[in-house]
Amino acid sequence: VLLVLRFQFSLQGLSGILVSLANVFGVFVSTLMLSYGLIEVPKWLWKFGDYQAKLRSSEIRATYTMERMEEAKSSMALALGNINAVMSLYDKSKKDMPTRKRKTIKKFIRLIQAEVPNPDSGLTLPKAIQDNALHCALTEDYLAGLRFKVKKRVIEFRKVNYLWKKRCVEAFELEDLIQWRTGDFQASSWIGSVFLTIRAYILPVFSRIAAAATALLTMATIWSEATLWTISLRNSLDLSPFSYLIHQLHPPYIVVILFCFACVLYLYTCLFFGIFRFRLFMLYELVPKHTDPFTLVLNSVLCSRLLIPVAYNFITIMHETTYSISILYEGAT
Repeated sequence: VLLVLRFQFSLQGLSGILVSLANVFGVFVSTLMLSYGLIEVPKWLWKFGDYQAKLRSSEIRATYTMERMEEAKSSMALALGNINAVMSLYDKSKKDMPTRKRKTIKKFIRLIQAEVPNPDSGLTLPKAIQDNALHCALTEDYLAGLRFKVKKRVIEFRKVNYLWKKRCVEAFELEDLIQWRTGDFQASSWIGSVFLTIRAYILPVFSRIAAAATALLTMATIWSEATLWTISLRNSLDLSPFSYLIHQLHPPYIVVILFCFACVLYLYTCLFFGIFRFRLFMLYELVPKHTDPFTLVLNSVLCSRLLIPVAYNFITIMHETTYSISILYEGAT
């Protein structure tokens, strides 16, 4: 009301502000994720072949996952205890309830029970623990809140179980690989021996080569971003390595296409590397087949919104925009 009366604020202006805020958020997220990926992708590739370090890291993550699993088990046990308490209270008081309320409460309880995994799902549920401080109330608000809590704890319980199995399998595979390299482990077949040979000796070499190449691309990208302002100087300095390769060396057209494709693909890889590893206090965590819908929608929005800005950013640091071409080339001719 104050904005409308004093500054003649309108709904059209509000829509413009909301669009601007959304764009600012997108630019901030893209900058953050791309910066993280540009640094972490070469590091991840360089450490990929160091199996001793990967084993230590896997053991640390397994320990953390075990602690997280204990917390998830206790939370799940309390949730199951709350469900049992609600069912017990319903059995005692359903005779005194009106028919309509009894049907509504029964429907809510069935919805809550549907959130609990079935025994056939492969999950071993903990034993239910009754919370002595719990005060059950068979109201729609309480049951709706209980369903939300149960659903949240079930998702966390599924996530942690999946991560625990993954960490254990990863640690055992690394131990077998290290023992095979030292001669303390024998493969069960020649196919397994070939697979272990590739992982033990060939993949580390390729990962180090890829790490060196991506590190060069990272340094070239950061340098091009840092010197982007130099084209606005009086002398119009072009310090971008990408611009030099395209405009000064004059490679064939197919080479230009392949080079730009490789660079943009690397930038997308860095961006997605940051997005897929983004989590805030275990929120927005991507776990295969166990990710909550909100996190999936958020990551989908980020992926779809940030593709075009990243590609345009590469065009900018390559000095292929209308502004850069008019300064660097048209003015020179």
